[in-house]
Amino acid sequence: MSRYVRSAVIASLAVCCATHGALAQTGTWSGRAEANTSVLFGAAHGRLIAFSLATNRADSTLDVRSEATFSYADARANDEDRSRVSARASRLSVAMDYNPFGRLSPFVFGSLESSLQQRIRQRGSAGVGGKLTFVKRGPDEVSLSLALLAERTRALDPAPGTPSSFSRTRWSTRVRASRQLTPALHFSHTTLYQPTVDAPSRYTASTSTAFAVSVTRQVSLTVTLRDAYDSEAVRRGARSNHDGQFLFGARTTF
Repeated sequence: MSRYVRSAVIASLAVCCATHGALAQTGTWSGRAEANTSVLFGAAHGRLIAFSLATNRADSTLDVRSEATFSYADARANDEDRSRVSARASRLSVAMDYNPFGRLSPFVFGSLESSLQQRIRQRGSAGVGGKLTFVKRGPDEVSLSLALLAERTRALDPAPGTPSSFSRTRWSTRVRASRQLTPALHFSHTTLYQPTVDAPSRYTASTSTAFAVSVTRQVSLTVTLRDAYDSEAVRRGARSNHDGQFLFGARTTF
């Protein structure tokens, strides 16, 4: 199973990236870069920084999106001399939608990620699905996506007697909404729920809610609340199944 999942991930990333390049001469291109931070002070000193870079290229037939994210956090109590790394995660994802401006849009996707705080050395996934768009008016959008994916996870320093790697086949449900509340204020929210096909009690879920206030046409200040949940994280040695972040940052579009 490991070989097939890894091959599916690589194939999905390769196909999407190749299509991304094929659209370079004809499609509409856009991008987004964002930097975020959060700081602790007082009894404990700490910092959390996060970066993301996303690109998108679309025409009337295909929409290809790619995104890379990285986050890092460390903390130190007042009686400690050195900081300790408390979180470090990275993720690369690519997705390709067919008929992106239609009410129903089939898609394929692939991703690779790692997470120190959730004890994931490497996780690869690839899948296919469909997106149903209920609202699409400029920046305002409401959509529901359903997909089936194959996933392979390698644990980071697994405890004795626990598997170092395992495969999952998951259903994936995503709800996404965005709205331009005022000329300067934009709201976006995404909820993702991914139970395993054979055991729904094993699941991953994530939510992301963001407000962006425009400073110029291309620069916005952002406030973002993220929470990721993995029902098997503690079993892999994590302190909690939850991984939450409350971030302040800046975003630029190009």
